Amino acid sequence: KMMSIRRRASEELLMGKRAFSRVVEQAVPVQRRRRVLFNVPGSDERKVAKATKEMKSLDCVVLDLEDGVAPNRKEEARILVKNTLSIMDDPTRSHEFVPRKRMERLVRINSSSYRDLFEKDLEDCVLPAIEHIDAIVLPKVENPGEVLELSERLEEAERKVMASKSIEHFLPVKILVAIESARGLCNLSSIISPLSPPFPLPALPHPRVDGLIFASEDYCADVGLVRTDHRTEMLYARSQVVTFAKAFRLQAIDLVCMKFKDIEAIAEEAREGARMGFTGKQAIHPNQIDPIIAAFSASPEQIEYAQRIVNGFEEHCKIGKGAFVLDHKMIDMPVVKWAQNILSQHLDDLAWDKPL
Repeated sequence: KMMSIRRRASEELLMGKRAFSRVVEQAVPVQRRRRVLFNVPGSDERKVAKATKEMKSLDCVVLDLEDGVAPNRKEEARILVKNTLSIMDDPTRSHEFVPRKRMERLVRINSSSYRDLFEKDLEDCVLPAIEHIDAIVLPKVENPGEVLELSERLEEAERKVMASKSIEHFLPVKILVAIESARGLCNLSSIISPLSPPFPLPALPHPRVDGLIFASEDYCADVGLVRTDHRTEMLYARSQVVTFAKAFRLQAIDLVCMKFKDIEAIAEEAREGARMGFTGKQAIHPNQIDPIIAAFSASPEQIEYAQRIVNGFEEHCKIGKGAFVLDHKMIDMPVVKWAQNILSQHLDDLAWDKPL
């Protein structure tokens, strides 16, 4: 079956049947902000309600069916998550929740390696609620077939919704791939772009894959690392995730800070992740939200300095100079690009964070 999935997907790609990706490109020209991926156990009704109704600064909420849910409460979690997602879009109840255009709705399912749990997550929760979900977090990914299979299942459900409601366009549910093992790290290129040959580096990711998540705890367990406060033991893996994400123009989401009551620890971890090139970070406690948002948003000092660089570059271009000195430092094109990125990020933040 997996070979038929891969073959059909390859044929459709070659024939140009990428309607879903074209819809996304036309309707959503930039990726959604994912500075914070806030994980909520799908079995905890109080926490689910609080996250979806009160946490208005969140970029996205992840309703968890996987590790955050005890084995004997999986079924309860599927029912609660499915019902919550449906109610959030109910015209008579939607005013109770954070608007969808403000808070992205994600569901973390169980890995396809746990076949029974994976199937039940899809059949009992995700597929019936497909039109209320923005993205799926697919954990413990180690091979491209996992992405292809989930994509096919999502596409089938989306087509059924389009047919039953006679709608022409349906924004495809995206996939955020969680890397949690050495094998997953080694297979990053084929996981991101499973329909392309491995060499040379494919230009495009799979149309549904929107980002990579580094899951540190499982990775450390798989590799045999001892996690420390300095995190140097994970530097290679984190750098690989960032590098591959940026090579394919994807978002890169950093690890969870387990010291959820230590505000300075989470702030430093978040700042470090931002310096490494991550675009966001996972969170498991409300205390972590504001420090993470601050770390992955341009600071006033960065904005002011970036604007001076861009202004200086424009002025020196007028007199035929491509490089110039600012604050005793040489400024050339790579630095100008950094400044332009900072200003672009700031504009995105302003647009995303403005009151609705």
